[in-house]
Amino acid sequence: LSLVLLEAWAVRKAVLFNGNSAVLAGQCRRSGGGLAYRDEAEFRAAIKMLDDPATRQTMGESGQRFVDRHYRPEVIDEIYLRAGTGLPSRTDCDLIRAEN
Repeated sequence: LSLVLLEAWAVRKAVLFNGNSAVLAGQCRRSGGGLAYRDEAEFRAAIKMLDDPATRQTMGESGQRFVDRHYRPEVIDEIYLRAGTGLPSRTDCDLIRAEN
């Protein structure tokens, strides 16, 4: 998990990353939010692709959707609530709030 990528995508920025990192490659493949490079030629080609404003916008928006779908605070809360940690479910929390 790369917080740098998530932060860039949260503000709709496309990313360029070292493709030798399986973690970064996986995040970008799932999000569609950036381009990888593994050598100088790929770096130059990626820079040329990212020179296009429409490409940057599309990738940035894809990245933002990925962050919204998987990393919003509400999503993380729900993951913990369902993880069997002994915490109450979202429904239980809502009922407790309603009673108070």
